[in-house]
Amino acid sequence: MGPGNEKNNNASDTEKPLLSTTVIPVAGFIEAIAGDDFIVNTMVPEGMPPVAYEPSSQQLKALEHSVMYFSLEALGFEMTTLPGLKKSNPGLEIIDISRGITPITDGHDHGHDHGIDPHMWMSPIQSKYIAKNIYEALAQKYPEKEEVLTSNYNSLIKKFEDAEAFILSKLGDKEISFMIYHPALSYFARDYGLEQIPVEVHGKEPTPDYLHKVIRVANEKNIKVIFIQKQFDSNFAKIIAKETNAKVIVFDPLAKNWEKTLYTVVNSLK
Repeated sequence: MGPGNEKNNNASDTEKPLLSTTVIPVAGFIEAIAGDDFIVNTMVPEGMPPVAYEPSSQQLKALEHSVMYFSLEALGFEMTTLPGLKKSNPGLEIIDISRGITPITDGHDHGHDHGIDPHMWMSPIQSKYIAKNIYEALAQKYPEKEEVLTSNYNSLIKKFEDAEAFILSKLGDKEISFMIYHPALSYFARDYGLEQIPVEVHGKEPTPDYLHKVIRVANEKNIKVIFIQKQFDSNFAKIIAKETNAKVIVFDPLAKNWEKTLYTVVNSLK
């Protein structure tokens, strides 16, 4: 997969249907289900926070050749630009892969009015819905590939189930609170009974007064871990850690290897 680029390095690739999505983790799910018979195009390049993303003319041109776009219906680009692209490219089928998921809206701002937290893939429970929506859309459009798609889908679901078992074995019924700069673990926290305390609020850096409040809360709750997303400045997390003796854990919720990311988070909390 080439983040932000169309993977068409040889003649055989050009004959394969092109599938597009916004972020790398979701592209990984699509690749796992679709297999080698499709090309997957990711709009947001590696290392770029989706909130800062504006598609280039080259990326928009890649969409002209896409047959399906898998949208979380949560990120700014998906809510503002994508509907217009559909009008200019009627052959592009937009699939809402968040169907079945109860969205989280508190404290999130990703460049649009809805304020929906898009990090649904960080919880295996929600990832199952995403995978199901991807699978059903592909199987309906390409029934001749249903056998392979079904096998690939079942393999991915097994990975989600293994991840769930791992989470429960490590965290169980423990009452755990953790701090995080950007609230990228909201679905994970909700689904497994954890308390996530964000430092950043509505996409803005904390004021000095709010930072003092966060430090006080961290001490009161005996916070041991402060997560910081790889794409963000870690200064505020380090300040809080110094005042609370907590450990700063850098993680990447936008990585393709969602298992590694998730297991890093869980192992940091156990």
